[in-house]
Amino acid sequence: MVVVHNSQARAQKNLMRILLPCPTYKPQVWNKEKNAFQDTIFDIIEQTHYAHNGTNTTDFVLFLETNLLPDEITLVKVIKTKSKPNLAQQLLKDKKAADYGLMVQGVSDLGDVIFQFENKKL
Repeated sequence: MVVVHNSQARAQKNLMRILLPCPTYKPQVWNKEKNAFQDTIFDIIEQTHYAHNGTNTTDFVLFLETNLLPDEITLVKVIKTKSKPNLAQQLLKDKKAADYGLMVQGVSDLGDVIFQFENKKL
């Protein structure tokens, strides 16, 4: 469980970062209107740190968007899962993202990632 507090005097919309030991976690954010934890869109990145003595360490950072009013707190429940979450699957579940999407089409001969953007409203 993570508690986030906006100590500023203005509303704040930021990305929250939570350090994880491995990528097999997902967050749920407290919804005060429904009095329940809800799934949210998030992403996890892997970071490798290289030390001067030649050793490497790896950690993972979970990112999710927070919208907090002044002096407001929110709760985030971090749940261990069996597999690494897929951001594209999360976006398909989100009603806001149902009309548009960015899909990976492949990799070019030069190693560039090829994306396709689709907007059904256009």
